[in-house]
Amino acid sequence: MGNGNSIFDQLRTLFGKSKTSKSAESEVLQAESSPLKPSSQNAFGPEIDLVLGIDFGTSCSKVVIGDRGWQGQSYAVPIGGKVVGLDRFLRVTQVPVEGSVEANLKMRLMADPGSERIRNLVALYLAGIVRDSLRWFGSEGPRRYGDRRLSWSLNLGFPAKKVEKGPLVEAFREIADLAVRLGSTDLPLDLSSLQLLRSEPRAGEERRIIPPDRIHLYPEIGAQLAGYVNSPYRTGGNLILIDVGAGTLDVSTIILHGDEEGDIVSFHFCEVGPFGTMKLLEARMAKLESVETGAVRMRLEDFQSGSKPTPETADEILGDRRRLSPPLESAFDVVGEQFADKAIWLAIGCARDFRVNQKEVHANTGFDPWPNDLRFFFTGGGSRSLFFRKHFVKGPFEQTLVPFTRWEREPEDRRRLRQGLRLERLPAPPDLQGFPPELQADFDRLSVAHGLSYGIQNLMRFT
Repeated sequence: MGNGNSIFDQLRTLFGKSKTSKSAESEVLQAESSPLKPSSQNAFGPEIDLVLGIDFGTSCSKVVIGDRGWQGQSYAVPIGGKVVGLDRFLRVTQVPVEGSVEANLKMRLMADPGSERIRNLVALYLAGIVRDSLRWFGSEGPRRYGDRRLSWSLNLGFPAKKVEKGPLVEAFREIADLAVRLGSTDLPLDLSSLQLLRSEPRAGEERRIIPPDRIHLYPEIGAQLAGYVNSPYRTGGNLILIDVGAGTLDVSTIILHGDEEGDIVSFHFCEVGPFGTMKLLEARMAKLESVETGAVRMRLEDFQSGSKPTPETADEILGDRRRLSPPLESAFDVVGEQFADKAIWLAIGCARDFRVNQKEVHANTGFDPWPNDLRFFFTGGGSRSLFFRKHFVKGPFEQTLVPFTRWEREPEDRRRLRQGLRLERLPAPPDLQGFPPELQADFDRLSVAHGLSYGIQNLMRFT
């Protein structure tokens, strides 16, 4: 996994260490122009640490605010601009600029992190989220914080298994700082305001809500399980988590266990690959267009919101006014098979190495870490896609994994003996406030933001 800022280092920092028990501390919106104010120095009581956890997504972003030191609660922030439903908590990853809408911001940033214009667009987008989230907490959040001194931090998710030096990390750090500076002021959310902040480093610093040393990047892949490993619903043992986002497919292999000093969560093999739903759609569209120029009439941006499912068939991509020719149908099928094979083998590589590692370190040479089954979380907006469910839930992933286990080769025999992958739903933790009961099945969409809201204090130990 490498040295330096590996996922292990990031997780140790994100969740901290403790020998205590696990109870304790535990559409686009245009922001209003009224100014934000730092926490009052005359407020009563001790200073309260609050963490703004932002999951900057390819299709949409999510926010959860965490208070681990005082109330032990987290709060889902309605940044989506909708009145009801899941969309209330999802803000489309696009921003209005100079009379138009700039979309697909995260994928553009990952493709060209050195572009100042793209950095500015992302900073502008995140500044709106920072501003609206802090305002919401101040005006609509729990009243119990109204007379307290608040000390804010920002945890921004990073789309890789480790945070190490490089152009993308540099871009994320600069963007996060600009977003906090602009979001803390009453300046208009536009490019001219960003240029002012770039040209005058001290501009707006007296109004700043979150200081530079309290802005952190953490791997999304590690943050996602923070709520689960700290909830009363967790179950010990082996676990594989596969999260399908719009841009990436994230795989984590974990063991949850304990000793006399407390609980331990061990991350073993983790990978992030460019195999999300938007990447699949992009590959399919490009392949169809290469076979017949002008065949594709749709735009990638039309499906960026995350609430509108991406097309599952060639007919949907081509439009119902076109006849699907054999060459186009073949091209569509081929690119889907190739994409699925790469995605499955990314996950198989992690699971295989996870199993081999456990067997190698065990004193009993005949030890089988998964004698009957392996617990499996399948999460993310893309986990609702028929394509990904077909390949990861319906059989191909498990069948590809079988040769690396002692499970029966035939699916019927595995079902009879209750062998194979045991699919479970990622439960919403009881500390999450403001997320309606009718949306509990969709908690996995907020799980990364919820994990990021844990900050640098946590009672789990990571190895």
